Amino acid sequence: MAFARSPPSVQGYISELASKSPMEVTQLFEQISGSDEYKDEYDRLEHEKRKAEEEQIYAYQKKKCALTVLRCFPQPWAAP
Repeated sequence: MAFARSPPSVQGYISELASKSPMEVTQLFEQISGSDEYKDEYDRLEHEKRKAEEEQIYAYQKKKCALTVLRCFPQPWAAP
């Protein structure tokens, strides 16, 4: 008889999974799905994105400041 022994218990695995921290569960799912292979590339691209966003914000603030300065001074070509 194949089931003379106790059948495999899923409950033990579920209990073990439930006792893990959220970070450990995330790492487990990333490992199972294979997405952990792309972690380094993801981190690099995220850093590039953040840097590009900061540069865009800086350029916008610089433009805004330049326009404010231009508005403060009377333009020689503008009618009085």
